[in-house]
Amino acid sequence: MTYMTLFQPSLTLPSAALRDMITDFSAMVNQMNEEVQLSRTKGVHRLMWPFSKDENERLLNRISRYKDTFNLTLNLQNASSISSSQWTNLCSLNSEKIQEDTKKIRMDTERLRDDTGKIMGDTERIYSHVQTDRRDKIRNWIFSEDFNVRHTELQKTRLENTGQWFLDSEEFKSFVNGTSSCLLCEGVGSFLFPFHR
Repeated sequence: MTYMTLFQPSLTLPSAALRDMITDFSAMVNQMNEEVQLSRTKGVHRLMWPFSKDENERLLNRISRYKDTFNLTLNLQNASSISSSQWTNLCSLNSEKIQEDTKKIRMDTERLRDDTGKIMGDTERIYSHVQTDRRDKIRNWIFSEDFNVRHTELQKTRLENTGQWFLDSEEFKSFVNGTSSCLLCEGVGSFLFPFHR
């Protein structure tokens, strides 16, 4: 027994149920449309896709179910005036058509997933560039000179064995080899810098 033979040509969805379904679908589409409106977001968030991966999956599944239901409803309404032998022929054709449509829907869904993945990748790259730019601006605000040049200059003025007394101290060696779990380094004035394992 095929899927289509479970329905008789005279059986269709009641018009009230179909209207409710169309209303629900319209509300879902309107809500999705509101989510993607640029006026709702500011700055870099305008470049970001408003739905998460799970939301995308959920919405695509809902759209697919609505499409299948609408197609089935229209087919059943059209079939209500067909004779029994015509209905049998139509059922076999519709079964093939359903398989064909299902294959197309799967391909469209895969394409949407790929496009969504590309959008998410592009969004992540943009976000990374924005974060790098922000970090550079903060670093330049704190220290406006070229850090690499300044580091190289300071390295040239370093005297041999500078800080060796610290590396040779018993406290540092105990901390490094694990016999001590805490190292206190006294700074300028009364500052203490604790290091813990």
